[in-house]
Amino acid sequence: MPYTVGPPVAGSHTGMRLAFISSSLESGGLEHEVEANVQLALTHAHEVRLFTPYKVRDDSRIRRNLEQLLTFDSGQEEWRRSFYGRAVLSLAKAKHLLTARRRPSSFEEVSLGRRFMPVADQPGFWDEQARRVVAGSDLVHLFGKPKPFMARVATSARAAGVKVIYEEASQVTAEYANRRLHRQFTASSASCDVIIARCQRHIDDIRTHYQYRGATRVIEQWAYGTEDDLLGIDRAGHRATGQALTFGSIGRLDDGKGMDTILKAFARAKQHLPDSRLRIAGAGQHATDLRKLAADLRIDGDTEFVGHMDGGRKIAFYAGIDAFVIASLNEGGPITGVEAMAAGLPILSTPVGAMPERLEHGTEALFFEPGSAEALAASMALLQDASLRHRLGCSARHRYGLRNHSQVCAPQKTALWNELGRPIR
Repeated sequence: MPYTVGPPVAGSHTGMRLAFISSSLESGGLEHEVEANVQLALTHAHEVRLFTPYKVRDDSRIRRNLEQLLTFDSGQEEWRRSFYGRAVLSLAKAKHLLTARRRPSSFEEVSLGRRFMPVADQPGFWDEQARRVVAGSDLVHLFGKPKPFMARVATSARAAGVKVIYEEASQVTAEYANRRLHRQFTASSASCDVIIARCQRHIDDIRTHYQYRGATRVIEQWAYGTEDDLLGIDRAGHRATGQALTFGSIGRLDDGKGMDTILKAFARAKQHLPDSRLRIAGAGQHATDLRKLAADLRIDGDTEFVGHMDGGRKIAFYAGIDAFVIASLNEGGPITGVEAMAAGLPILSTPVGAMPERLEHGTEALFFEPGSAEALAASMALLQDASLRHRLGCSARHRYGLRNHSQVCAPQKTALWNELGRPIR
């Protein structure tokens, strides 16, 4: 079978057979979220099937943490073994050889598989995969972006009489809904029984741009796997006014995350905060360009790129900074926002994703215009005031407890599963 099956919990399953389908499983917020939902379902004695159309890397967090509970497989592995898949990959390798004048490395071969795998263009293969994923399930829960395979699973589940939950990971705009790989989901969104989003504004966008008329739920993110450690960070000894500050940000070093805006703003803020420092965690295609930008701005001596953060290193990162910055242009959450809230940090953020509904400007966070280094620099300068930092951080942590704590959000998720799913008989 092309999906994974969780073993019995405490001897036997007494709940439902849940099929979790993720558009991808990579390092990042979506991977953390899927893992948390798997753990939550297993804790409630549900049987879990986990499937992704793409390859799950051997070094991925979700494989490392769940390999004792689940056996990983993916649609890409089966596609690679098919005659069509072998032919397409052979052509892709030949093209790479002609353009790069060398054979692709093993890492590049995986990337070629992901790039050329016809999620949209080989319907027979993926329709069969969708039917097999749905077979025997009591409830289907889709995570991530609305790629064609997700639409096929939703349609197959509806045909089989199985309820479908779709959990949107991004902020839905007209451009997003009309992307070539998203159009099929927009046309078949009625196959979903419930769509989950992080905030009411996203629900409104989903109804507008997916033309969806079904049931919706707002269920927020929590600090998956790090909640207790983040809430345990003691901010009582915050720095006094005038002392050097360390700003931090976590995110992919890719388009849309606004890391260049953070660097430019930090360079401006150094005029008022000459001893301040900046730490950026994450990896991505623009890592080299961002390091060069820091050097060009002459802040490379005070800027540290610390790479991908996970586990204990992430907790230490949050504990070691004085303020957290989110400069994204588009987000579903982000998950780093709720982590920073739990850590009791003052947050400087663009008004993206669920952040404007999580926190109130001026009293619980400081929002700035997307792409404006000048506005962000002004907010950074305001945080020289230790009392303001303390007030914003305490208010953000308080809001986390009211809105984002696992004791608030996880029961909402399990209640929805119980409402829609069919229990094992």
